[in-house]
Amino acid sequence: MIAEMLKLQEIQLEKQIPEDLEISIRPNQIREVLYNILYYYSENQKKALIHLKAALDSADPSYLKILISGKLNLDLNLSEESRFEPFENFRSNDSRIGMGLSVCYGILQANRGQLLLKKSESGWDFIVQLPV
Repeated sequence: MIAEMLKLQEIQLEKQIPEDLEISIRPNQIREVLYNILYYYSENQKKALIHLKAALDSADPSYLKILISGKLNLDLNLSEESRFEPFENFRSNDSRIGMGLSVCYGILQANRGQLLLKKSESGWDFIVQLPV
């Protein structure tokens, strides 16, 4: 489903994921989180490259850090405190985007993880942190 969505928008996904990573979250939940974040990227661009990198956090190896980055042609005006609340800050022609990011946030919170959004040179990066 994710691959088809990206293919339709002509988006390439470059993955760097070690084969031996284990996390304590159900596969369908992490799939839903990644799907919604990648859906957000695909709605805002075509013919792009998205990087997905997963590794144990160098600062705290008891956490898995997943970085999803790519160029987003958006001007998000978000404060540190309200990055995901309210979700109306995320603009798209598709109203499912804000709800999808809210679902991601909820799934990660329920699994003692975090969803962060950071400004970077390429635009905006989503960072998922989960206990391993």
